Amino acid sequence: MFDPVADAEQRAKYALATAMPEAWENGQVTLNYQPLVRLDPAAVDTGRIVALAALLRWEHPERGITAHEDCLSLAEQTGLVLTIGPWMLRHACEQLRGWRDQLGTAVPPIRVDLATHLTKDPDLVAIVHDALHAAQLRPEDIQLGMPVEVIVAGHGDALDNVATLADIGVRTQLTRYGQAAGNLILLESLPVHGVELAGSLVAAAAQQPGSVVRSALANLVPLIRGTGAAVAVTDLDDGEQVSWWRGAGADSARGAAFAPPVAARDIPALLC
Repeated sequence: MFDPVADAEQRAKYALATAMPEAWENGQVTLNYQPLVRLDPAAVDTGRIVALAALLRWEHPERGITAHEDCLSLAEQTGLVLTIGPWMLRHACEQLRGWRDQLGTAVPPIRVDLATHLTKDPDLVAIVHDALHAAQLRPEDIQLGMPVEVIVAGHGDALDNVATLADIGVRTQLTRYGQAAGNLILLESLPVHGVELAGSLVAAAAQQPGSVVRSALANLVPLIRGTGAAVAVTDLDDGEQVSWWRGAGADSARGAAFAPPVAARDIPALLC
């Protein structure tokens, strides 16, 4: 049956997808950065910014702001991700180099979440190596987020990328991480540094205090940490969420409770 609301949403997404390549050429698609803050009260660096997450931002003059996840999704629909994915790595490394030159080695590593295509790209390791070399950075200066569903699917190149990146010293995190048993198995079989829990789980924990969902998440965090992997959460909007996730054992978090994504020019003031 025809659903006018769903039809309107699909048409709007299609219009955005077709407009994105031109927006990219015109410089409307940029990178913003959001601090990832240490939550663990037992850590020596608790409360400090431990990484800067590079996030896509498309500011359309008429349609407003399209945030990171939607930008990646649109880029994958149009094939623009083939260009944007490597560009994100190079550009984030270049900007980190600039901040390090200005502020010194105290500037934390950058975190770049990869699209599905780049996660399983057989040339990923070479792309990462070239970006680091061009910016004169070390492997430990960058953290790469990889969609957990790509790794769960067992794609050979994706699995090889995780292993090879670990060998050269680049830390990887599984993003959009959920509660499926297969996700935990991955942590014991692959050399990943940590996970970022799926935004839907974080939202559910915020909306349903005292629920079974919260109990499940409170149990999930120590299970993940028991494998040696760190746990990061995103989209924390207030102090109550921060306190709950700190109590649940999460290692780090980002969200409006700490700072919104900001333009690269605002990062020095944020770090000082």
